[in-house]
Amino acid sequence: MTCGEEQSATYFARHGQTEANVEGWLAGSSEAALTERGRQQATDLAQTLRESSIGIRTIISSPLGRAVETAAMVAGQLGLNPEDIISIPDLSERNGGDFEGKPLAKFYSAEDWEVAAYGGESLDMFAVRALKACRGVYSIASRNEGGTLVVAHAELKRMIDTLRIGLPPHAMPAMPKPNNAEIYPFPVLPDEYTINPCYKVRKGKVIDQRNDWLVVELMGSDGSACEIIEMPADDASRQIIGFDVAVAVDSRGYAECNKFSLAA
Repeated sequence: MTCGEEQSATYFARHGQTEANVEGWLAGSSEAALTERGRQQATDLAQTLRESSIGIRTIISSPLGRAVETAAMVAGQLGLNPEDIISIPDLSERNGGDFEGKPLAKFYSAEDWEVAAYGGESLDMFAVRALKACRGVYSIASRNEGGTLVVAHAELKRMIDTLRIGLPPHAMPAMPKPNNAEIYPFPVLPDEYTINPCYKVRKGKVIDQRNDWLVVELMGSDGSACEIIEMPADDASRQIIGFDVAVAVDSRGYAECNKFSLAA
């Protein structure tokens, strides 16, 4: 079975409520413990599945602890062996880089390229991984009898939903967020789906500053200087010569105006 085929017996559930959900900080690719309410939500999810006609026989999970614990609780109450849960690393939540552990508002107000500049995944990068996760899920589900439950994360489902309806990765913030421990059909993507990145982030160093222009020496993949560019900056009121920066470079190789940040 391929990603584009109907797979009505495969379902998605977000993990139970976590401390990060309650306190309003970004967990992302890091760990966040379930709350007591989150564990009760996992129990309620299992009961809903038991009372349904879905017939879950296979559980797939993100490797992050909040998803694994939710999946294990569901498995145990469905009479399945928690040790048989299949882990797919690509089901992990979006990596927020240095924004992890900080208030959600700070992460969601950051521009996409800034997230990548500070060690996280851009939406393009995340979309590529989400696509791999989908294909992994359907490869496993196609070889198993009965229903399949995937336990993972909110941003991952939002990205797959975005791709499913044909929108570019950068449309993901407009997609609704799934509730904790509720059941949804697992999204189905077309067989042939490609993602074309809008830009990439390159490291550099400011070597000169001329009024509202910066002269930046970009670094190659090996860390050596390979190119010098000039780019405008709205706020050049303070001297930043010698500072390391991260620059967003579009698909044509041009640095985008004002899209730079002092590197962490």
